[in-house]
This record gives sequence, structure tokens and C-alpha cells, in this order.
Amino acid sequence: MKRTHFLLPAIAGFAASVALGANPAWSAVKSASDIACELAGDCADAQPEAAADTPADTADVMAEDEPPTRGWTFGSKPKAKDKPAEPVVNRPAQRVVAAPRPRPVEFTTIDVQFPLGSSAISGDAVEQMDELYNALRRPGLTGRKYRIVGHTVAVGSPALNKELSMRRAKAVLDFLASKGLDSSQFVIDGMGDARPLSGVTSYDPANRRVEIARID
Repeated sequence: MKRTHFLLPAIAGFAASVALGANPAWSAVKSASDIACELAGDCADAQPEAAADTPADTADVMAEDEPPTRGWTFGSKPKAKDKPAEPVVNRPAQRVVAAPRPRPVEFTTIDVQFPLGSSAISGDAVEQMDELYNALRRPGLTGRKYRIVGHTVAVGSPALNKELSMRRAKAVLDFLASKGLDSSQFVIDGMGDARPLSGVTSYDPANRRVEIARID
């Protein structure tokens, strides 16, 4: 009996943790600020790609060709360590310009968490869609072109999941259009269950999501 009393709470706790992870009601809502900086590509933690100043005392900046010799020189050439020390001269820092990199497509993953097999936007998904709408109305993002991509879990046939993912992308477009955004700003696509999130199984509820990419 003592072992039974010990195991039952543990089993109940495990079941509760599984249910919590599978229930979309606990999904965090991404803020409009986070969405906006991801779509703009200017989040604070982004690595700078601007050219960097190279210190003047680095080897490649200080390296100089030896002056040409005059007349004939007999014997071995003096070693570098035998040369008299040169006075230190303050040279301006040289600016090394990095080669331009192609601009990556800015995108954000929106954890809409549609109900299983559904494209309905309800519950916490409405709050998340409001945050997306507010982000798209910010300076620098208004009037841009975007691609909305729907995703599903790997439950059902690939053909049905493809169609469901398209309906989910369309549901997001319809929501944004109902709030006043121009539907011509958006194109939609559906990936079905072909691209699960990294680090989770293809059956994880987190894969019931949409992605928004800036394409202009």
C-alpha cells in the first residue's frame, strides 16, 4: 500500500506535465515589439555587420617593405633582429570594409497554436494576432510585403495537412485584413507537416504554427 501511495502522485504529476506541454492554452504570446524587431532585422542581439576599425599596431598594418639597397651588398643579409629599432610613429587606424552580405529574409515564428485539425483563431490566438497586427503597423513595416506560411503536426495524410496549413495561413491573412491591413501586402503558403520545429518531434503541438516573412 505504501508503494501505491508513493507512485500515484508521481504518475499524476507526470500526466499533468504532459497535459500542460500539449495544451496550447499555456503558450506564451510574443509581443509586438519582438515581432517588429524580428521582421525589421534590427533586434538588439543581432550581430553587427558594419566595418570594424583595425588597431594601428596590428602586424598586417605595421608591416612594411624593406627599403631597396644601394649598390652591391656582399655577405649575408642582416636578420630582422639585428636591425636598429625604429621610432614609434602614430599612424591613423585603417578601416577595413567588409564585403557586402546578402540581406537575409526577415521572418518571425508566431505560436498561434490552432486547435488540432482546425484553422480557427480563438482564445489566446486572438491576443497573438492582435500583437502581430500592432507590429505590422509600426514605422518601417507598414506597407511592406509579407509571406504567411502555415504549418501542422504530422497527424493525418500529407495532402490533408498541406490543405490545413494553407487554411491556417489564410485565416491569419483574413484576420489582419479584417483589422484594416491591405490583403495585397500578403501572399500565403502552406508547408503541411514537412518542416517541424528544430528540437521537437513532428507530432509536437508547437508545430501548429505560422511564420511571417518579409519579402520586399
